[in-house]
Order: sequence, then structure tokens, then C-alpha cells
Amino acid sequence: MRRALVLAGRRAAPCCGPAHTSSSRPVGRLSPPPPPPWRADRPRRPRPPTPIRTVATTTTGDLDAVGGGDGGGGPSDKSSVPGPGVDGSGGGDAGGPSLPPPPPPLDRQVQLLEYTRSVLPDPADYPPGTLSYPQVSRISSCIDRWTATDEHRRTGAEQALALLRRLVAERGGSEPGMGNEDVRWDMYRIHPVVRLLDASFQGRDFVDRVLSIVTAMEESYGDRLDGPGPELSYKDLIAALCDRRTAHAAAAAERVLHRFEERLRNADYHHPNPPTVETYNKVLTCWRAAAPADSPEACRYPPGTAPPYAHHPHPCSNLLGQMLVLCEEDCAARSRIQPDFLSFNTVISELSGGPSSHGRRGRGDGDRIKATIGKRCYEHLASMLELHAQGNEHCAPDLVTFTTVIKTLGRGGDRGDEARAKEVIDAMLRLGRVLDDTENDNKDNKGPIDHGSGNRYQFDVAPRNVHFNTLLRLMAEGSRVDDSTLNQAVGYVEIMEKLARKEEEGRERGHATPFLSQPQRLSELEEDELYLGGETEEELVRRGFAPDIYTYNTLLNIAARARRPKRAEEILDRMIARAANGEWSVKPNTMSFNTVLLAWSKSKQLESRMRTERILLQMQKMADDGNTDVKPDRATITTCLNAITSAARRDRSAPAHAEQIIKRMEASEDPLMRPDAVAYTSLIRCWIESRDKRAAERGEEIIDFLHRRYDEGGHDECKPDTLVYNVAMDALAKGNLPDGAERAESLLNRMQERYYAGDSHLKPTTQSFSTVIQAWARSDNPKAAMRAERLLQAMEDLQSSGYDGVSPNTIVYSTCIMAWRNSARSDAGKRADMLLNKMEEAEKMGNLSLKPNAIVYTNAMDAWISSGNSDALEKVEEILERMKERCAQGISDSAPTPITFNVVMKAIQNSAHPTKHKRAEQLLSQMKDTGVKPTIVTYNNFFSTCARTEGDSNIKADAFSSLLNALLEMKDKRLRPDLYTWPAIWSACRQLLDVKKEFARINRMFDLTIESGLVNEYLFNSLRNILPPHYLQKKLNTTKPIDQLTAHDLPAEWTCNVTLKRDRMRRDN
Repeated sequence: MRRALVLAGRRAAPCCGPAHTSSSRPVGRLSPPPPPPWRADRPRRPRPPTPIRTVATTTTGDLDAVGGGDGGGGPSDKSSVPGPGVDGSGGGDAGGPSLPPPPPPLDRQVQLLEYTRSVLPDPADYPPGTLSYPQVSRISSCIDRWTATDEHRRTGAEQALALLRRLVAERGGSEPGMGNEDVRWDMYRIHPVVRLLDASFQGRDFVDRVLSIVTAMEESYGDRLDGPGPELSYKDLIAALCDRRTAHAAAAAERVLHRFEERLRNADYHHPNPPTVETYNKVLTCWRAAAPADSPEACRYPPGTAPPYAHHPHPCSNLLGQMLVLCEEDCAARSRIQPDFLSFNTVISELSGGPSSHGRRGRGDGDRIKATIGKRCYEHLASMLELHAQGNEHCAPDLVTFTTVIKTLGRGGDRGDEARAKEVIDAMLRLGRVLDDTENDNKDNKGPIDHGSGNRYQFDVAPRNVHFNTLLRLMAEGSRVDDSTLNQAVGYVEIMEKLARKEEEGRERGHATPFLSQPQRLSELEEDELYLGGETEEELVRRGFAPDIYTYNTLLNIAARARRPKRAEEILDRMIARAANGEWSVKPNTMSFNTVLLAWSKSKQLESRMRTERILLQMQKMADDGNTDVKPDRATITTCLNAITSAARRDRSAPAHAEQIIKRMEASEDPLMRPDAVAYTSLIRCWIESRDKRAAERGEEIIDFLHRRYDEGGHDECKPDTLVYNVAMDALAKGNLPDGAERAESLLNRMQERYYAGDSHLKPTTQSFSTVIQAWARSDNPKAAMRAERLLQAMEDLQSSGYDGVSPNTIVYSTCIMAWRNSARSDAGKRADMLLNKMEEAEKMGNLSLKPNAIVYTNAMDAWISSGNSDALEKVEEILERMKERCAQGISDSAPTPITFNVVMKAIQNSAHPTKHKRAEQLLSQMKDTGVKPTIVTYNNFFSTCARTEGDSNIKADAFSSLLNALLEMKDKRLRPDLYTWPAIWSACRQLLDVKKEFARINRMFDLTIESGLVNEYLFNSLRNILPPHYLQKKLNTTKPIDQLTAHDLPAEWTCNVTLKRDRMRRDN
């Protein structure tokens, strides 16, 4: 409970001693303190007349009006001036000279400052340990006066600190054994001073001032205990700090507590009142209360105030970790500061987010804490169970503790939270002894928190459906969901059903909670001291064990993610059957059916479309029969369309079925069933996936239809957006239409016009421009590359003008370079190189979104090759060297790939170099040096390069030798030839060998060819053109003319690895 601070200023006794000037300071004890300044204007008893004394200087006020000057012998740096009498005449004789008029009232702060100077002695005149009891009392009273006012807080805090330090120094004395025993601990006014400091300073300023008090006390008291009671009460200072409930106060309390523990570790130091677990719990509670419930700021250490230990970024978890470390290192500390139930639950509840977290993921310092919240709660729970297993009954977690940890893990901040949640659930099953070992399907899944014993656990910790549902949701949201995940989820649902049956049996026997051995009693803890995670134990017990609709919907989601639509449908059928038998808690709803539809939409099975339509009809029939819980909605229809789209490439009729569904939706009288822009977007995607030639035209028609339906019909759900335009432009880009690119750009211009007219839903994005540029890159229009680059320039102009949402990136530049590559213009290489240089310059300026990668460099190489320039090979090799340099600098995404070297091989092949095969051999060596493995495409290009080698017979013979070496190397690397390998080799044989003279090589090459089983129509035609007819007749053992034979007449072993086309000659016959 928060303790209220009662602040009451102490009134000092009125001064009764004679006045003294600063020149006549007494050496002995001072008189009692004067009255406070706010009592100076009250009527006082008349004093005997005194002669007027002239002072050399005038103070800022009458010291007698602030408390009687120095109060009869007190130290003061100012001269005393007599105050006015009661009648205002100055209090002199009737016949004496009249006194000057009284000065105006002083400002309260000035009065307190003057009073502070009057009571604060000069250390040179009054060394520490020499003040009298009245002097010490006046200093303490002055602290009260500063702390009792809310005005001038910072000044008051500084003055109170100065006075407090003087008292501390007075208690210690100037020399060992010379301390003033009149100074008591209560004179320090620790609680009011801390309150004033808390109101005056923040963060490190506050902590430094508190630690300065502790340092002064430690230096003053040393390692002695020479009084009747404890000299340095750390715990009282910690309690004063914890009463403030602020982050800097909690940080200061933790630092003071650490100083206390460090002194206790010294063998020469002993304290009769060391810190206990209650002390630590008080600091933990202060940390928990430091962050306001409605504040989005995380609970954390103020800058520069963290303690020297670092176990976790969160302060509560950090302090608890320090407690555990101290218990492990020091056996004596274990008996007094071993964490208990309150310690762990305070930390776990704070880590989990507190009572007003509103779903926030933890309360820590950024993502670094958020990602470890669940793991940290799990570790604290494991520590509780470990301490309980060692005999500490005060550390046994109850159902609320387990629930808080499970819910925190359920937020999924770390990849291991799913496995940890499984271990927590399994530990709850083992501790509760609610299942026999034969019934627990996860009994072998024991982790670090398995500290169960043979005895029944003292609390009811049997997991309820809320715990299982949280675990199932974690499993459904995991990074990998497969058959194993689905089987485990089904196992947990079966355990829930078994627990529900046992619960029902217990109720029949008259037991409200059949698994409860000893109820958890939380009444002994104050409600303000423990956050129960949002639910009391009684509420958790009433939750029950039976799986509900949330359980089964999550199970359906797991089956959908595991790509097991049939099992999902089986689960749905069981839900329908159980609901028909009266189990309304598992009655399926629209989400249940939508999840099964989603499972089929992701399936690649041929029956997916048929199953989807059947489920949709089932939903409609159940809704027509009065079951409004399963009424199809737009998400249902969109999921059905996605399922049809996934099968569109195998089912040519998929677009027609999708159109039928859309028409049924349009005819529906229910506004919620009418198709929206999302449904029409899925329809366009279905047309694209079907690769139907009408896809592009249908996309444009749907765009026009949506505008008419929205503009004229008032259907807000059909308002076109950027996504539907992007998909329609993608249909035009992939439609292979002669004017597809122009029509795509027309849609883009239409978007821009409507956006500038005020339609914010049609704001063009980078994807919009990129799709149109891609359409121009695929176009056969001779001006396609220029149009693509013009769109790129338009994007840059929009970006420079401050337009948000459009910024060229690497993909856009790469597509534009590809457009120049496909243009086959003579300046294609130069234009591509200009774009590449522009990207490199932008990268140097810090624009990483234009960082070129291997694909960009490879496309630039291809552009140089398609330009047909004589220096294309030189330019390509220059780009290759640039890629190698970037790779050496650590830019790995610019490293040459096999495709890159294949393009370089293509450049060598198309060059006019006299010895192409030598350059090709050097390129293969470079690939090996850079660690890039040649592919079959690389060797095919090498064989084609050798086939284009020109020169005398020696050069050709050398080229053929290189071909044979590459063929043997390919065989050693176990690269299997493809349909292009042997045609390239035989083309080289025709160019490099004399068929009549090199018969042995020809015969060997032919044997290798037929052994591969890759003789198709194209290769057989090449062999007929290269080899003599009688040679082939002999190999085929036939007398038929070779020109009348087809690939179907060849032996089966020749064509065993190819798929032959239908024989047209035989079909005609």
C-alpha cells in the first residue's frame, strides 16, 4: 500500500537570549532556534528600550523580523538590527529619538535564505561535531521549513541538501570518535527531503543528489556502529525513495540498495538491519508503479542511472536477476533476499504489460526488450519451479502465474516462444496430475521447467482452454507449419476434450473443481501489490477445459497453413455434426468455412475448384435454412475466387467459373454480398493465371465497369483503387498484345488524371510505373525502350517534386535496361551503360534503393551484345571486372553468377575474335577462380562458341580438342546433357572436322549421342545434314531412304529421354 506522507513543519521555541553581533559569537552552545519568519509580524511582548545602534551596512531585511537575528548567540555574518515595537514607534523610550520606519515585508524565499544563513554555521568557526543540541535542532527545523513549502522548489531542494549535509557531517565529526551524538536519524528529515528532490529534479540529476547523500553518510559514519541504534539506515532511505513511485526514484533506490549490498560483502562491515526480500519487493513495486498506466512510454532506466549490473534491459527483470545472482554467490544472502512469490509475480506481471497495456508487446526499451519479454517470463517461471523443487514453498507459481506467462508467450515476440509455451503447458499437465502418463501425448516433451515431483502439486494449475487456445494460436502463426504441427495441435485438442470429460465427471460427483488440491489464497496480498494478469484465479477456473469455436477455428487455420485442405474439411464436418447434437460451443461460423476455403485456395490439387464450390453451396444452403452464423460474406467469395485462380493454369474453364460467381454476387439482394473491388481484382488475376488471350481486354472492361458502377450506380464497394489498376496493367503487360504497352500506359495516365482531380484511392505508386515499364520492355515497338526510359524520367521528376509514393528503385532501372536490351538498337549498350552509371552514382550518394545487383549488370551486358557493336565484347568484359571489384569490396549482391558468365560466353561467341575458343577457355578458368560453378548452359554456350571458331586446320583442330576436354570435364562433374547440348556439339563437328577424314572421332561422338537417349526431331535432322546417308542406314539397320525416316522410326534407346512430337506423316496416312 502506498504510504501517505504527512508533512508538518516544526515550530521552534521563541528566542529568549540576548542579541549578539557577528563580532561577539560565542564558542559554546547556541540558544534555541528563533520563531519562523511568518510569525514575525505577530504582536510580541514589549521589550525594554535599548539605545539605537548604528550599523555600517544595511542588510536586505530585519533579521529580527525573520526570527530574532541570531537568536541569542547563534552564528551569523550579519549585524543585528532591533525590530520595531508593538506600536510601530520602534519600541524606544518615550523621550528618546524616534526609530526609522520599518522596512517593507521581505519575500518569503529571501526570508528563508536569510534564516538559513543564520542557522548554518561556518565550518571554520564550528567544525563538524562541535554544535550544540539547539543549533542542531535549528538546522533540522530549517530543513522542515524548506520542505514544507511548494514554492521555489529547486532553491529549497538545494538549501535542504546543504543543511542535510551539515547534519551528516556533524554526526560524523571532524575526526574519528568526535561525532555529535545529539544528531538523530529523524533530524535528517529523509522523507520530506526526498519528496522535495523528486519534485525538483529529474533523471540523473535526482539520482546523483541522492547518491551524494549516501556518500556523505558513508564517509561520515564509516564502518562503525557506536550508537544505540543503526547509524546509517539504508532501508529508511530506500523506503522514502520507493514512496515517490517515479522512474528516477526507483533507479535511485536500486542504486542505494546495491551500495548497501556491496558494503555488506565487506567482511569488516556489519549492519544489524540488512536488506531483505521485502526491501527488494518494495523496489520492484516502485518500478512497477513508475510507468503510468495510460503512458505509452516503456518502463526503463533514465539515461545515466542504470546500475553496474546488467541482466536484462527491463529494470524489474534486471533487479530480480541480481537477486538470483546474489543468492547463488552468497549463502548468507540466500536466507534473507531469496525471491518469493511476490517478487516473481511482480516482475512477470510488469514484463507482461501491466493492467493497462492494451495489447502492447511488453514494456521495455524498444524491440530489444520486446523480443525477449516472453523468454524472460519463461525463465522466471523456470526459476520459481526450481526453487519450489528445492523446498521453497513460497515460490510455487499458481494458476495466475502460469496464465500470465502463457499470455506473454502468446504475443510471439521471439521464434522460440512457441516451444516455450508447449513446455509450460506440458509442465502444467504434469504438475496438476490431471492425466495419466498414458493419456499425456506430450509426456516426452520435457524442458527446463520440468520440476515436478511424485507428490500432488499444492495448487490447481491444470491448463484451461484459454491456455490451450493461446498455444494453438502460436502454432498457427509459426514460421513453419507442417503435418507435424497439425498432428501436435490435434493432440492438444484431444487432451482438452479428455479434461472436459473429467471435469464433467467431477461435477457429477459434486466437485466444482475436480483437479483442485488446495486453492490459491491471494487475500493475504494487497490488491495494489500484485497484478493478477487481468483475471482472478476463480475466473480462470470457471473458464473450463472444453474446446470452443476459437479452438477449432485455430485448428482449421493450422490445417490450412499445413496445406492439408482435406483434413481441414474433415474437422469442419465434425464441428457441424457436434453442433447438430447440441454442442453449441463448437458450432461453426463464417470464419470456420472461410478458413477451409482458404485451405483449398492454396491447394494445387485438381479438385480444389470443385471442393470450393461445394463448400460455398453448403454455406448458402445452411444460411437459407436459418443459420445466419454461416452466412457467406465478401471474404468468402474472394477466397473462392482465389481458389479458382490457383487452379487456373490447369483448368482452362476457371475464368468462366469465376465469372459465374461474380454474377451471382451481383444479383444478390444483400448489400454485404455484392462484389467489391477486391473481388473484381481477384477475377482479373484469375484471367491472368489462365493465360487466356482475353485477359488483357477483360481487365480493361472490369476497370470501366467498376467506374460505371461507382459513379452512376452509387456502389461504394466498387470504388476502383490503385491495386485493381495495377493488376489490370499487369494483364496488359503479360498479354503479348501489339498495343498492350500503350494501353497499359493509357491506364496509368487515367490513374494520374483522376488522382490529380481529387481521387486519393487512385494514387499511382512505384508498382504502377514499374508495371508499365515492364510492358514496354516486352513490347516489339521500336520506340519501346525510349518510352520506358521516359516513364523512368517521369518517376524521377515526381520524386524530386516531393511526390510521395513514387521512387525509382533497382527493379525499375533493371527493367528499363532490359527494355534497351530487347530493342536491339545500335545505341542500346550505351543507353544501358548510362543507366548503370547513374545507379552507381546514386549509390555513392547514399541512395541504396538504386544499388545495382548482378541482374542489373547482366542485363547491361546483354544490351551491349544485342547492340551488335564491334566493341561489345570489350564492354562486356569491363562490366565483368566492375562486378569482380565490387565483390572484392564486400558487395556480395554484385558478385557474378553463372548467368553472368553465360552472357559473357555469348559475347565471345558473337565477337569477331579469331580464336574464340581460347577466350572461352579463359572464361571457364575465371569461373573456377571466382568459385562459380559452370552449369550445363555454360557448357552449351562453350560448345557453340567452339563451333564458330574460324581459321586454318590447326586452329580448328585446337578448338575441337578444347571441346573434347570440356565434354570430359562436364562428365566428371556429372552434369547431364540437355536437349541443346548435342545439337551444339554436332554443329561444332560439322564446322571443325572433316567427316570423311575424321571418321573415328565422328563414330565415337555418334555413340555418345545415342547413349544419352536425347535424339529428338531437331537433333535427328542435324545428323541427317551432317552424316552420310549410308552411315545412318547402317546404324539404323535399314534400307529405307534417310529423308523418309522420322524420329519415330528411331530405336527406343535413342529417344528414351525425350518426348517426341506426334508424327504428322503417319497421322495423315
